[in-house]
Amino acid sequence: MVFILLIGRSSPQRISSFNRICDIMKCPKLELIRDNKTRWNSTYSMVDRAITLKEAYQSMCQNNTAIVSYALRDEEWIYLKKIQTLLGQFNSMTTIASSSIGYPTINMAMSEYNTMIDHLEEFIENENDHLLRSAAKQGLKKLQKYYSKTDSTPVYAIATSMDPRMRFNWWEANDWGEYIQQSKNMVTNVWEKEYKGKDGPIQLPEEEERLMKRFGIKKKGGELEEYVHEGSSLIINNEEPPELTYWRAQTLRFPNLSNMARDYLSIPVTSTPAERCFSQAKFVLPPERNSLLPTTIRNLVLLDSWLKVLD
Repeated sequence: MVFILLIGRSSPQRISSFNRICDIMKCPKLELIRDNKTRWNSTYSMVDRAITLKEAYQSMCQNNTAIVSYALRDEEWIYLKKIQTLLGQFNSMTTIASSSIGYPTINMAMSEYNTMIDHLEEFIENENDHLLRSAAKQGLKKLQKYYSKTDSTPVYAIATSMDPRMRFNWWEANDWGEYIQQSKNMVTNVWEKEYKGKDGPIQLPEEEERLMKRFGIKKKGGELEEYVHEGSSLIINNEEPPELTYWRAQTLRFPNLSNMARDYLSIPVTSTPAERCFSQAKFVLPPERNSLLPTTIRNLVLLDSWLKVLD
């Protein structure tokens, strides 16, 4: 967008002048951001920053004859606000999914898809501008294309069901209709073929068995059946995600099922953390250290990544 180029990157003098205006008008002392076609969310970042610095930008344009024609009208600022609303959910989702902390794993994928689709459908329903509606419809079409591909693998269904906050209840709560049974079958088939082992009725301590009989609570049978019939639960631990805390505590109770949960809940929701890890290799291999063994390079890169997680 032209107005960002005029002030954001034009000259040191113009940038200095803009900063002085920010001080006078008590605006945050921030730089305007340029759009970058190869960087996620850069359009949102550009628009969001422009709205944040609106007062300073307008003042500079209106008091400088060379750029006065680039002052935006009220309706143009309203339009930018709509773009900010449209793209804001994308920014939030990708920021969480591509984070290098917080363990963003694949169990969050389905709920994030639903959130994004709901956001776009609501925007399309409420927006009157033809261009913005068209952009939102194209985004929705692209999102639904990839959403439909999740049916081709059991990974998403298993990861969702192994999250103790969702289990099998999540599909029903989100009105999946005919896909509810299909998703349950995916989980059950993998469980039966690869993890069940000698799974039988859960053996509980004698005191717990006595209390269950006293209150008329019946055991459901095997590990998977017992797990999915429990209510959704959450164990809070600020040091790790709640689903990992839950399964760490359930290892003895659900030995086979915890192995299944461990395998699927360890899958990252995007490849960004892995790509970021490999990108660090260029800092390990400057010209002065070009004789390192491959095993040494691997260990240094992995150690750097692990230390960030521990910190």
